Amino acid sequence: MFEFSAGLLVGSLEILGNPTGLVRSIGNGVADMFSMPYRGLARGPGEFLDGVRRGTGSLLWHLSTGFVMKPTNFLICIATHCVVTFCKVLIFFR
Repeated sequence: MFEFSAGLLVGSLEILGNPTGLVRSIGNGVADMFSMPYRGLARGPGEFLDGVRRGTGSLLWHLSTGFVMKPTNFLICIATHCVVTFCKVLIFFR
């Protein structure tokens, strides 16, 4: 149990770009890719094709947001730490 929790803690660290969030985002997209056409299949061929379209769009959306947010979160984290360090230096030399 502890090892699993520690893995989630390390995986969610912003300095790493939040790899846990990336995996979760990709997993949601893959789940949508299969569940949306499956639900549409029960309603007919037109709904099935609409489900394929929406599922593929969801997968692409989750992939793109996952990979765009990873470097963005990393840069925000670095910038935040730089500002905090700079402020500490200013206070120290005051």
